[in-house]
Amino acid sequence: MPIVQKVNSSTRKISYAYLFGIPLVTVFFSTNLNDPFNVPKQIILIVISSILLVEISLKYYLSPIKRKSPEFLIFLVISLFCGSQVITLLVADNASQSFFGETSRRNGLVTYLGLSILMIYGFRFFSNLNATLFYKMLLFTTIPVVVYGLVQITGNDFVEWNNPYNNAIATFGNPNFTSAFLAISFVACFVLLFIKSISFIIKLVAISLSVCSLVIILASQSRQGLYAIFVALVFYLNVKLYLQKSKLRVFVYFSSLLMALLSIFGMLQKGPFSSILYKDSVSVRGYYWRAGVEMFLNNPLTGVGLDQYGNFYRQFKELEYVNKFGYELTSTDAHNTFIQLFATSGAMAGISYLLLIFIVYLSGYRFLKKSANTNEQNIMLGLLSIFTAFQAQSFISISNLGISVWGWSIGGVIFGIFYYSDVINDDLHSKNNLQFARKSQVNLFKPIIQVFLLVPVMLLSIYVYRSESDMFLLRGIANPSFPNNKIAVQEYSNKVFLNPFSDLYLKIRSALYLGDMGLMEEGYSKMQALEKSYPDNYEVLWSLAIYEEKLGNIEKTINTRLKISEIDPYNTKNYLILLNLYKMQNNTVMMQNMVRRIITLNKDGQDAKDALEIAGKS
Repeated sequence: MPIVQKVNSSTRKISYAYLFGIPLVTVFFSTNLNDPFNVPKQIILIVISSILLVEISLKYYLSPIKRKSPEFLIFLVISLFCGSQVITLLVADNASQSFFGETSRRNGLVTYLGLSILMIYGFRFFSNLNATLFYKMLLFTTIPVVVYGLVQITGNDFVEWNNPYNNAIATFGNPNFTSAFLAISFVACFVLLFIKSISFIIKLVAISLSVCSLVIILASQSRQGLYAIFVALVFYLNVKLYLQKSKLRVFVYFSSLLMALLSIFGMLQKGPFSSILYKDSVSVRGYYWRAGVEMFLNNPLTGVGLDQYGNFYRQFKELEYVNKFGYELTSTDAHNTFIQLFATSGAMAGISYLLLIFIVYLSGYRFLKKSANTNEQNIMLGLLSIFTAFQAQSFISISNLGISVWGWSIGGVIFGIFYYSDVINDDLHSKNNLQFARKSQVNLFKPIIQVFLLVPVMLLSIYVYRSESDMFLLRGIANPSFPNNKIAVQEYSNKVFLNPFSDLYLKIRSALYLGDMGLMEEGYSKMQALEKSYPDNYEVLWSLAIYEEKLGNIEKTINTRLKISEIDPYNTKNYLILLNLYKMQNNTVMMQNMVRRIITLNKDGQDAKDALEIAGKS
């Protein structure tokens, strides 16, 4: 018998904001913004999560959480996760970046609050009665992604992207993210073939999408999609055999473990799979992971600042990394969601996130053990497998909004399916006059509450959108070959700079564009203002030093570049510039000091050769 009794079909209706908002986060992009992918996705997430927050709050008003219920535990863990990030925001050097997230990443506090709301909503409004709806949402979201991906890999893209990668960027802006999402979709297409309540037509669509997804994943040249599929299908097969108590399960368990070990060795350039699995981009992740661990060990309570990994990477990177890849290559993310959270948000955020994942798997496992209905088991096992694909790519990749909305939402749906049998259905037990009165109040005030919350959210979104739009226009007109654009550049630069929600990187670029157009004093003034607000930011200091040198202020340039050397101690290019500056001052002692530093860091590098030549000519 099913563990959940059949209830009125009118219960747990899903909001349109959820049904269409999550797919929209994945597929939407705007070519009129400086960041055409992540910014519009974040804006959509902010809006839909605000709408859903009202739905959740009213639901809790009608049916408060019982303290001893499993629901309270989940709510508490999510609250700890969000609360720890709020604390991190309050002590962050760059509060704006911690709130919105790193440029071209957008994994700040507002994003994680939105994702947490999606998880809570899934828990409160999903059950095994409507779980297949989630499969259909994911399936039909995949259609436009696959169609656009095929258009791109066949060379027929209607957008001329300034793209350093291959063509398979789809709606994510990066082939790695395309590969990761399509891996999750492939797993969904595979597992729903075994769900009886899914129609034959939907299954045909799933088969077609799975084939197309594989084609695009291979064209993306990103191995993380294949890796995520492999991990998820191995998980599915092992659990399936366990539930069926098959005699083959011991053999499959052993084979899975062996394949996992060989795959790990292969990614480390060892064993028979090394030629297939090894990539330089895989090996470089080790440097990012170790730097993230060091950030956490040095700041265990609050981390270095939510989504501020890039601001501190130069201080924690290894000399071997610099000698191998050069000082220019850096990273804004640990390329591992778990390490990233520990490094940037501290122990409480990292532990609560791991605890959430554990509770998801525990809930799914307990449901599978309790349920005697094969179709219900297939629905749950499928969701757990999709969740596993999401976690597998999270282990080696950057968190991407278009993908994260599915991982967090699936977690909420799994909670909802399992705990639904333990939660008294609100609609069937709301017959007394007090609850009827509460429902009447909800129906009356719900639109007012939604408007009250959405107004500030929309204003915030408009400001963010304008800053990105203004920068997009500024980037197009800031060309020294067209001096007549000077006034327009000045106007848009001021718009970006004065926008309270402009990203720091956008403000830096807006100030540098002024210098490009010959407005040196105005640009320098803006950079000085940024330096006062962000005295330890590498990008700010580097840009300030450029201005100071162009204006002929050698002493200030030297002082600024000495600050840079504290933030980026392995930057031989910075020492080479300092060497030239000291040469202008005829300061032979400091010249020799710079030469020694450069040779100590990388004696065989081009900067060392240039340093010896400059010093030899002095």
